[in-house]
Amino acid sequence: MGAFLAAVRRSVWHYPELSKSVYSNKIIFEEVNHDLALSFSCAWMTSDRFGFVRRAMLVNLGAEPVEIDLLDGIQNLLPHGLTRRFQMEYSTLADGYKENELDSETGLGLFKLSSIPADRPEPNEALRATTVWSEASNRRAGCCARRNSIASGAGRRWMRKR
Repeated sequence: MGAFLAAVRRSVWHYPELSKSVYSNKIIFEEVNHDLALSFSCAWMTSDRFGFVRRAMLVNLGAEPVEIDLLDGIQNLLPHGLTRRFQMEYSTLADGYKENELDSETGLGLFKLSSIPADRPEPNEALRATTVWSEASNRRAGCCARRNSIASGAGRRWMRKR
């Protein structure tokens, strides 16, 4: 799930659950940390309009508000035109062709190839890209230390779920 760092790493998460919807079009991962009184869930589903959609939720199970810094994101997204097989067999070469950009106004991340990998010394322009974005209140998005990661993080007070 890749969501928690720092203090959470020192704590133990309990009761990991994996569930799916009746129609098998949604899968949900959930973990509860009783030491911190937090619950984190992450749902993956498909959408005709947006493709794969990921919805993550952090819930304060305690009575008092808590202030947290949350870092959440997806790593190593493949740009359009790069097959999984090529990535597996020629990962270093593939990394040399990968580029990513983040539009700070919209939060749109673009994962693209500088050109299409080929054995011939001829120009082969890559015109398509994989796109991702985050939609959340009070969000700050940015590129992480890893080369092909975009993460969104926010420090805020989480109130008890009603």
